[in-house]
Amino acid sequence: MIRPIIIKLSGICVLSTVLMVLTLSKSRQVMMETESRGSYSKYKTLEINSLPENEIPSKRKFLNVTELKVHKSIPDSIIIGVSKCGTRAMLEYLRLHPDVAALNAEIGYYYNDSMWSRGQDWYISQMPDSEPGQITVVKSPDCFQHQDCAYRIYADNKKTKLLVLLRDPVERLVSQYMQLRDKHDFFPTFEKWIMDDSSDQVNIRVSSVTVSTYAVHLERWLNVFPRKQLHITKSESLRADPLTEMRSVEKFLNITPFYSDEDFYYNASRGFYCVRNRLTWKTKCLGKSKGREHIPVKEDILNKLYAFYRPYNEQLNHLMDIAFDWP
Repeated sequence: MIRPIIIKLSGICVLSTVLMVLTLSKSRQVMMETESRGSYSKYKTLEINSLPENEIPSKRKFLNVTELKVHKSIPDSIIIGVSKCGTRAMLEYLRLHPDVAALNAEIGYYYNDSMWSRGQDWYISQMPDSEPGQITVVKSPDCFQHQDCAYRIYADNKKTKLLVLLRDPVERLVSQYMQLRDKHDFFPTFEKWIMDDSSDQVNIRVSSVTVSTYAVHLERWLNVFPRKQLHITKSESLRADPLTEMRSVEKFLNITPFYSDEDFYYNASRGFYCVRNRLTWKTKCLGKSKGREHIPVKEDILNKLYAFYRPYNEQLNHLMDIAFDWP
C-alpha cells in the first residue's frame, strides 16, 4: 500500500519538475523575444561591431514570426531608370536584402495616365507586403523621361529615394534597338532607325535617342527633388563590381549592411554576375536577353552618335559632379 503511494508521489514530483523547466524555458524565450523586439537598436550599437559584415543579420530574425504585422505602403525608393542600364539587375540585387520588400513587376502608375487615374489606394494595393523594418522598392525605368513622373512621385511621398542607373548613351541606344527589334517582326536597320534621311544627322524625333540625353531629364528631376535623394550608379560599374555598388546603394537607402561576396558569382558563359540566395543557396541569372552581344555599328554612324551625345555628357558631368568616362 505504501509502495504505490511512493511511486505516485514520485511521478507527481517528476511531472512538476518537467512543468517547471518548461515554464522557465518558455519564460526565457518570451523574455528574449521581447528584448529583441524592443532592443534592436541596442543590439546594433552593442553587438554589430563585433560581427563580420557578412554575418550581420536582419532585425526580423529577432522577431516572433507570428507577431509580424505585414502591411503595404507607397514606395520608399523607386528605380526610375534608365531603361537598358541595368535596372533589372539592380532590382534583383535589392531583392536579396532582408530589409527590402521589392515588387517584381513593373507598374507604370506614375507615367501611365489611365493607371494614375485609379488613385493612390489602388497603387498601394499593388505593392508587396512589407514587414516592420523593411522598405518598399519598385522599378519603373520609363519614369526617367516622362514629364510628369517627378511631380507625381513627390506629391505621393516627398521623401522618396530615387535610384538612377546611367550607361554609355550609345551602348544604351544599341541595346534598346535590339530589344525593340526582337519584339517586332519587321524593324528597320539600326542606321535607318536613328538617322534622319533628309539631314543625315541623328534623328532627335526618335524617343529612344533622346532618352540617352541624361542631363536634360535629370535637370527636371532636380527641379523637384533635392540632390541628396538621387543616387547615381554607373551601369558599367554595377556590371563589373556589383558588391561595391550595392554596398553604396544600401548606405544611400539607410538599411542594414548586408551584402557580401556570397551573394554574387560571375557566370563566364553569360559574361556577367548572377545572384545566390544565402539561405537556400539557390542561384539565379537574368534572362537570356540580358548580356547579349550587340550588333556591329558602322564607324561613321558611331562617330556621329558620340559627337551628338558629347555636349549632353559634359552637361551631365557638371550637373551631377560625377566623372563619366564615355567617348
